[in-house]
Amino acid sequence: MTDWRAPHIIDDPAPSAERRTKIVLILAFVMMCAEIIGGIAYNSVALQAEGWHMGSHVLAIGLAYIAYIASRRYVHDPRFAFGVWKIEVLGGYTSALLLMAISIMMVVESVEHLLGGHPINYNDAIPVAILGLIVNLVSAWILGHKQGHRHGNELGYDHNHGKAHQSEEQTQGRYHHDINLRAAYVHIITDAFTSLLAIAALTAASIYGLPWLDSLAGFIGALVVGFWAWLLLRDSGRILLDCEMDTPQISKLYNVIEGEVTALGGLVTIADFHIWRVGRKKFACIITIRTENLQLKAEDIHAIIGKYRSIIHTTVEIQDQRP
Repeated sequence: MTDWRAPHIIDDPAPSAERRTKIVLILAFVMMCAEIIGGIAYNSVALQAEGWHMGSHVLAIGLAYIAYIASRRYVHDPRFAFGVWKIEVLGGYTSALLLMAISIMMVVESVEHLLGGHPINYNDAIPVAILGLIVNLVSAWILGHKQGHRHGNELGYDHNHGKAHQSEEQTQGRYHHDINLRAAYVHIITDAFTSLLAIAALTAASIYGLPWLDSLAGFIGALVVGFWAWLLLRDSGRILLDCEMDTPQISKLYNVIEGEVTALGGLVTIADFHIWRVGRKKFACIITIRTENLQLKAEDIHAIIGKYRSIIHTTVEIQDQRP
């Protein structure tokens, strides 16, 4: 007898992404401990502050790593109707929230420094910023940002009925749409950007005697961090809420399917049509057809939608529209 509760394994776990995230997590944790301990030992407030700032990234990257572990652990759990990929998306969303909190903290800290007139120890601050930049660049290289931006051929028509699928996977990279990895990468790259800003601002401030440049760099960095956090929240939130029906690809897909279904003959109407993301580059589809054509079968609709290799699960309902 068929096991109707068999797990729906849509995307395999991402061992490479998990391994790279673990390496970066260890590197960030060691750096955090070294900065905090060194700051206490050498009585450097700047070094301690950088250490606690690094701690926020340890927390965010740790969440990404935990998300990969959870996905791997529950990949065979039948309770997840469409697999466990959205655990990784949830990790990316949570990480984006932390990134937004960091940007707000940066604004508050910049205001305090601007209004409070705190003296800046350039001899401590500049080397710390340089060290932070080096660590972040190394971490970014380890993560290897492969996911990029969304491409227009996610729902691409497959003339060979699946034969082109493997070659596209090999060409674009397996983790092209890994939002969890993207979130970890954004944490690292925005921190590298703020370190670069800090180096420039602190150097200029020490040369020209303009300490307010440090606060200005903080404001600019906070805006950049906040913008990237908002992009992550938007993309991961849309996936978690199945809110992608307004994308151009789906509108084009609907028009193509409507044309092919109508060509089958008789009065045919698409009464319901929904597509949502269930994997990194995979979708599920529900479609309801109202028709007077008694010869029209669900298999005909499956054959039409089956040409789109990214749609891996389709539910078809045919309703009799005869008066």
